Amino acid sequence: MPQAWHRGRDVLQLEEALWRPDASEFKRMRQLEHENNRLKNIVADLTLKKRHAGRTSRAESDEACPPTAACG
Repeated sequence: MPQAWHRGRDVLQLEEALWRPDASEFKRMRQLEHENNRLKNIVADLTLKKRHAGRTSRAESDEACPPTAACG
């Protein structure tokens, strides 16, 4: 029974050693997180600009063709 426990412990130690990120992996993860945040901000800005442009174009088309007029 103790041998099985030691084998299990050895496997866990091996898994920890294999899955523990080193300094270069942490640096890369930070870079990826920074890039991800930058891209999220770009998408958010473009989404806001698109919504604003949609409101502007609707307002301009309403001015060009008021609801009471018969426009083509």
